[in-house]
Amino acid sequence: MANLNAARAIVITVALLLVLPVSAQQKSLSQQILDIENNRIDAMLKKDLQAIDAIMADNAIHITTDGSLRTKAQYLEKMRSTKGKFNHFKLYDFSIRLFNNMAIVTGHYENSKKVNKVVKPTKYGVFTRIYHLLDKKWKLVSHQATVVQKPVIK
Repeated sequence: MANLNAARAIVITVALLLVLPVSAQQKSLSQQILDIENNRIDAMLKKDLQAIDAIMADNAIHITTDGSLRTKAQYLEKMRSTKGKFNHFKLYDFSIRLFNNMAIVTGHYENSKKVNKVVKPTKYGVFTRIYHLLDKKWKLVSHQATVVQKPVIK
């Protein structure tokens, strides 16, 4: 009976050790994803293809607002060859959901591009991005965006 109680105590202790730090760990993981999202926006604004390349997994898929599906290489080439760059890029009303070694980020964005010194109209959209923890680094594995009317932010 003593062995059974000792075994129960060990199981309960291990379960508590696994459960209790999760909220702190998730906050830390959420902050890591938030930092990557901020770095991604900064790289988009600067058209820093090296930084974007480092954020994306080699097998990443990027689905654009017009429904085009691009590999990482195709996405980077399109960015490289496109004239102009983002004039502003803002994320809001977004959430980060964590699942083991995956993070799903959803939310709204607005952005505009500057081409030949002309600022294009602001585009509004919703997005889903999926990050995968690979070799202790979060990598963007999937991106999908859809254009929407200017949302009402609560």
